[in-house]
Amino acid sequence: MILSITNELPLAAKGRVLMLSTNLGKGGGAEEQVMLLSLGLRARGWRMKIVSLLPPSPLGSELEKSDIPIATLGMRRGVPDPRAIFRLIRELRAFHPDVVHCHMPQANLLARAVRALYCIPVVISTLHSLTMERVNGRSGRFLEIAHGLTERFSDLTTVICSAAVQSCVEGGSVRSGRITVVHNGVNTADYQPNPDTRRRMRQELDVDGLFVWLAVGRFTTAKAYPDMIRASSKMFERSSKPAVLLICGQGPLEAEIRSLVRECGVEQQVRFLGLRRDVPQIMNAADGFVMSSHLEGLPMTLLEASATGLPMVATAVGGNAEIIVHGKSGFIVQPRNVESLAAAMERMMNLSDAERKAMSDAGRAHALKQFDMESILDEWEKLYSELIGRTVGKPSGKTVRLAKAAANCPARL
Repeated sequence: MILSITNELPLAAKGRVLMLSTNLGKGGGAEEQVMLLSLGLRARGWRMKIVSLLPPSPLGSELEKSDIPIATLGMRRGVPDPRAIFRLIRELRAFHPDVVHCHMPQANLLARAVRALYCIPVVISTLHSLTMERVNGRSGRFLEIAHGLTERFSDLTTVICSAAVQSCVEGGSVRSGRITVVHNGVNTADYQPNPDTRRRMRQELDVDGLFVWLAVGRFTTAKAYPDMIRASSKMFERSSKPAVLLICGQGPLEAEIRSLVRECGVEQQVRFLGLRRDVPQIMNAADGFVMSSHLEGLPMTLLEASATGLPMVATAVGGNAEIIVHGKSGFIVQPRNVESLAAAMERMMNLSDAERKAMSDAGRAHALKQFDMESILDEWEKLYSELIGRTVGKPSGKTVRLAKAAANCPARL
């Protein structure tokens, strides 16, 4: 259960927010954040609607059970479709949003194109990665240039970690005074240590007596699973403690990673669990969390591991160092360095139980302070209200809609 909401509208809605996302569904960090924010804001009295450029993937049960309307513009991945502009305008006319909150580059650019034709009171553009480089490794330079050219059609750009601010400014996609950080949020009530769950899951996974490393994520180039497998192989060979690496996920490179596991001779120590819906429970069974990525934004899986109280080893990319306090809640190592990753994993295993417990407590305390979803929702509500108020003088959805007929939106940008 992520968030509990009722199907009845609040007595006094705070305003209307249309979430515009390139994609929607379970499995991606950005998509997961769109759903969590929509559910949380709806529970706080905002009228919500979600529009996905692409047809949505299977949704989380909480979103399916909610009364938040969901629409798609019917676009196909990698295929420009000018008709999406007019489809989005129809959605805007039907919903009358006070804020259009866009997620991911393609959604950002579509909303900006529409705003040149149709009055939208407030547009917020959120980028969920460190750079606009594609997951498949293709350059994102075109997207950076397009964001820079259309920046005036967005009131604010937000990123999910401090490292992304410099990347976006240097890439020319946004000016320094028009960008701010709002971290991803995690529901820390769903991800927390539970001794009973730990005992049950360790028996179910048949890992009693082993030091359990856990990795969660898609098998893609950016996640650098070959580095993790090679580092784990070194760690298994050198450590005196029996250990196992559990991997939850799927993706296009899975066959290649499985082949590398066989090549390294660690089939008995590396177990592929596939796509799991019980990751919070599996995290309770683990003793440490490992991430070998070459490219990240602010990874949800690392936030979830931190909230669960898992000591972590991760590479120094994106916002990982904002989640892990090096030496206190885990260890940060340089990316693309297999030996450093293996040494950090060994170091973690060689700590005493008391030392790892201190890391566990520090990690969860940091997650509660910096990344709890309720605090992140507070930040978004403050931003929405400030931007709406700046536009029409008061943060009232009704006032915004009455003002549309007389307002000249492009002139206010």
